[in-house]
Amino acid sequence: MVEAEPSQPGHVDAIDFTGLNKRIDVLVDDQRREHVTVATDGAAISLRVRSGTLLDGPVRLAYALVGLSRLDAQLQTLRNLLGLVGHDRLSPRRISTNHTVTRWVAQLRALDALETGASARDIANLLFGERRTMRDWRDASDYLRLRIQRLVRGARAMRDGGYLSLLL
Repeated sequence: MVEAEPSQPGHVDAIDFTGLNKRIDVLVDDQRREHVTVATDGAAISLRVRSGTLLDGPVRLAYALVGLSRLDAQLQTLRNLLGLVGHDRLSPRRISTNHTVTRWVAQLRALDALETGASARDIANLLFGERRTMRDWRDASDYLRLRIQRLVRGARAMRDGGYLSLLL
């Protein structure tokens, strides 16, 4: 959990999320708080913004570590953020492989595509590439179509309030 306050460009502690060359997905909850995921190929970090915004230029962050049961995960997120800022990349060796975060990012991408009118096959092309989609879309097991359907259901559920369960 972070608090963001505007900062001058170039300040030693400033982070400009808008200037990162990474995919950034943002959910805004009912209380106008941001839930931000910064992702690259196979690596992602998520930040819950308690106050302020990460989307209006350079910010300085104050970090709130809450509880002992999730302390390791929170510290890992800070290490990953440091790697992102220091090296402009999320290094696979610095980030734990977390299937859940990868699925959330895919759900956000699917939801973005749905909002622009994309079909299930379009979403498969986006997430898995045209070659794999063409090859596997009508596979005997139907695994790819079923996977996209589950992803879309999950994305809609998150959009419709399921994201609140992430805050517990």
